Amino acid sequence: MPRPHESKQDFLRRKVRELMARGESEEQALALASRAWNQAHLETGETGCAHLSAAVHLAGEAPGDGPRRFSILAYTGKRVRTWFGEFVIDLAGLALSRDKVPCLYHHNAQERDEIVGVIDKADTTGAGFGVFGAFSAVTPASRQVQDLADEGFPFQASLGVRMLRQEELGPGEEARINGRSEVGPLSIWRQAEVFETSILPFGADNETAAIAMSADGTGNRNPQEDEMNKRLKALLVRLGLSADASDEQAKAFLAGLDLDTVQLKEPDKPLDDEETALLKDSQGQLAGTGGQDPGAPGPQALLSAGDVDLLHANGEGLGLSRGEVSQAIAQAGPQADFKAVNQALFQQAASRPAHQPFGAGTRLGQLEQGPSHADKFRAAAVDAQLMRCGMALERPAPGAEELRGLSLAGLARESLHQAGIKGVLRMGRDQLWRELGRATLAQHSSDFPSIFRDVTHKRLLGAYLAAPATWRAWVNVSSATDFRPMHGVQLSAAPKLELVRENGEYKEGVFSDSGESYRLLSHGKVVYLSREMFINDDLRAFSRMPVLFGAAARRLEADMVYDLLCGGPVMNDGKALFHSDHGNLASAAAAPDKDSLKAARAAMRKQRDISGQEILDLTPRFIIVPVDYETETEIILRSSTLPEDNKPAGTHNPFAAKLTPVSDPRLDAKSGLAWYLACDPTQGDTIEAAYLDGVEQPRVRDQDVFGRNGIGYEITHDFGCGVMDFRGLYKVPAE
Repeated sequence: MPRPHESKQDFLRRKVRELMARGESEEQALALASRAWNQAHLETGETGCAHLSAAVHLAGEAPGDGPRRFSILAYTGKRVRTWFGEFVIDLAGLALSRDKVPCLYHHNAQERDEIVGVIDKADTTGAGFGVFGAFSAVTPASRQVQDLADEGFPFQASLGVRMLRQEELGPGEEARINGRSEVGPLSIWRQAEVFETSILPFGADNETAAIAMSADGTGNRNPQEDEMNKRLKALLVRLGLSADASDEQAKAFLAGLDLDTVQLKEPDKPLDDEETALLKDSQGQLAGTGGQDPGAPGPQALLSAGDVDLLHANGEGLGLSRGEVSQAIAQAGPQADFKAVNQALFQQAASRPAHQPFGAGTRLGQLEQGPSHADKFRAAAVDAQLMRCGMALERPAPGAEELRGLSLAGLARESLHQAGIKGVLRMGRDQLWRELGRATLAQHSSDFPSIFRDVTHKRLLGAYLAAPATWRAWVNVSSATDFRPMHGVQLSAAPKLELVRENGEYKEGVFSDSGESYRLLSHGKVVYLSREMFINDDLRAFSRMPVLFGAAARRLEADMVYDLLCGGPVMNDGKALFHSDHGNLASAAAAPDKDSLKAARAAMRKQRDISGQEILDLTPRFIIVPVDYETETEIILRSSTLPEDNKPAGTHNPFAAKLTPVSDPRLDAKSGLAWYLACDPTQGDTIEAAYLDGVEQPRVRDQDVFGRNGIGYEITHDFGCGVMDFRGLYKVPAE
């Protein structure tokens, strides 16, 4: 059974080693270990991609001078769901395309350095189809995969399969394949061959499969042509073709169609432009076969199923129909690469008539592009490092679990390698650190600094949001666009609405600055991922710093707000915030009780506007008390009857559910047992706080220079607060 928190890679390595030590063959050991893993996860309901992922197992160092070997459970015989339908590969008909097939890194066959090794053996067991091979002794990719796997990194594999012969299972039809009962509609690949396998940091999303497959065989077929053929046959059935017609009958029917006089089975559903274009294009292709055998295997398609999916998504973003995209793919031919077809889609969209805008048909007329491989890698790497720090993520990015075991040096190596920097596969940790510095200074496209900027931001934000902020309930929060003083605004005359007679004139209400102001202040620190942390793989030390600064930012806000409340700053009229002339200061100290609350509430409701003519009737909403009064205050406010001696049961409590208690220990430290009332911020001004551009959390940005201390991230918090008016606040002094 897998151990708690043991990854699939670690489990397979351990289990295969144990089984081979007992005398099992390499093939049987992989099959038994994979079966044990799948069974354990089936019992817990954690199926995920366990049955379809291609997990890589590395054997130990080979005896003598032989190369080190690896094994991959490439396919388990399960049903595969793709954009072009569902299919299953018959394990009995699956084999290598030749005696030896390449094993690459990231499907990259352009560079010699990207060759991992050679697949030289395959075997079908009860666990599925396994491939086995030997690492190259000379390529950097081979060395990198071995080093990272020894560190515990759970590599996956992507399998390239070519379909040679298939059968179709109709709707409701049933067949037994690979020991399982399958129900149609379903394509059965009765004969297929593996022509290439690649080792990857992480495979496809868990919602699909960790094996990349393409159909290329009978009838010069590939995935995009399969989809077009299905759509074409459905269209021909609408035009009168029998639903059970053979391919040859369908071709004959298509060749004899006169599109100008064609009669539909359903006249109320005429052909649209896309369907007409498909029929014309198909007739043209049929006429141009030149006697070529339509059943002969064609050249291998360079576009994978994922490429075709992405091309259709890009075409939709450009305002092209699926038919137009399929036609562009077909016109490009089976040897076209992704970049060439994608460029053709942009050219086709740009050539639209002037009255049809580029990108027409997209949401809000805008272009949208799905996440690139680099975006997916960066998101997975960020979540992986957060999980290494101990953060619980509800939905980690696809691939995060696989990258979780990667060290800081391993992540840097992978990031630099993906950015196109040569030679990093052979570098040690100190060399990698220096290369990161050069890449950063040269503004290279390495993702490593941005990954840890995002890690810093998320750790900082998590701690910031988790820290208490008792002041937020009773303070008005605003937004500032710069660091200039922000002034309070009040009506300078009686704020009453006046009678407007018929055909009369509306009088202007005059506003003016109240005289009270404050401005934002910028606070900040620099967090470094140092050379020592990098070499020692000390992620914990780095990740603790943004947590501490996040909590510190919350404390800074609270300190500034309660300093104003307890300090009683001097207002624009030359008097303290709480002053008898302001009508907001009790004449004597008292604990919160019926009498003190009665006097405080009455005083606030009697406050007048700036002209002294109009009663504002401000209603207390919050009672702000030191911690020493917290329990007594809650008893007063949450009792249905007044909790006083000599009061009969059932005596109404006029303060129940009328005030919201707020307690903060800063009041105990700054003003002893003084306590306060505040009105609702929407009813009247009291204390106002503001953030720059309304961003209510610290910001994180890269330092411009890769400093001698390491990769620096500036943490900046732009925050300010000030008293805007005294009328919505009331104070009862300490005894």
